[in-house]
Amino acid sequence: MNPVRLNRDRPKVPDLVPLILAVRSRPGGAVGCCLHVITDDPNYDCARWVLENLDPAHADCREAAEMMVQMTESQIARAVRRVWEIERSRRA
Repeated sequence: MNPVRLNRDRPKVPDLVPLILAVRSRPGGAVGCCLHVITDDPNYDCARWVLENLDPAHADCREAAEMMVQMTESQIARAVRRVWEIERSRRA
């Protein structure tokens, strides 16, 4: 049996959260912009699809999607939940 090799250079949840928050806080990005399929409709397995179909003018969406492609679904889910928590606390 081969040992599992972890990619230690893979993006982490704290790397992704600020990018998602930035996209969602810019004008027109409140529903997640190109990332809405993942951030609002919890389809954590759609990162590759988002990357292939996002608006080419949205560099911030591309950067976040490129990170997501390298992450596990569990990591993406944790990042999205953290974004929701931060947004909820800002509204309180």
